Amino acid sequence: MSSPESTLSIIGCGNMGTAILDGLLSTTSTSSTTTPLPTTYIATVKTQPSLQTLQAHFATHLPPTTASNTLTLLTGPTSTTTAIQNSNTIILAIPPPEIPSFLATPDLPALLAGKLLISIAAGWIRIHLPNPNPALLL
Repeated sequence: MSSPESTLSIIGCGNMGTAILDGLLSTTSTSSTTTPLPTTYIATVKTQPSLQTLQAHFATHLPPTTASNTLTLLTGPTSTTTAIQNSNTIILAIPPPEIPSFLATPDLPALLAGKLLISIAAGWIRIHLPNPNPALLL
């Protein structure tokens, strides 16, 4: 994986996360921009069938199809922790009923320290999400 400074993770890459990732990958691969974008992406899903769906959908962005390792797909009990550790920007795209499970991630506040957490989970407001620096939470 690339350095955390240039990596964006999408925790819960379902419909919304896939749409966001599609947009980011098409922007980085088809146009030039003055806004610095991440160079690598990590997407996590909860189940093996979801992982297979993402593998098929993003096949052109996965090795060995691409020479660079721009996208990593993760599933399993440590996928969330691994994704957060290896990125500086995290998009929380899990369904709202799964937020309590996410909040139970061991050492979550320490893992998020100094990182930008963007939540697109409907119905959850900033005070419900742990972050040692609330200014970093959008």
